[in-house]
Amino acid sequence: MDLGNTAQRFENEILNIFVFIEFSLASVPIVPPLTNEEDTSNFDEIEKTDGPTEESFSVSKTFAGNQLSFVGFSFSSEQQ
Repeated sequence: MDLGNTAQRFENEILNIFVFIEFSLASVPIVPPLTNEEDTSNFDEIEKTDGPTEESFSVSKTFAGNQLSFVGFSFSSEQQ
């Protein structure tokens, strides 16, 4: 058994414990007021942009060999 390696591992474990204690004792800089667990009032609303719409993306109805890797793993909302 290598005592130098064991001493180094012990030293690292002690250092990790002190770092954990230091973080666990630290105070949080900002604690937002919450009304319940699902309160999202502290987040900004996402603005709707004029980006691409669903109509912008065309889906090919013809067979293409580059889609073979997804056979059995694809989803289609169209009922057959």
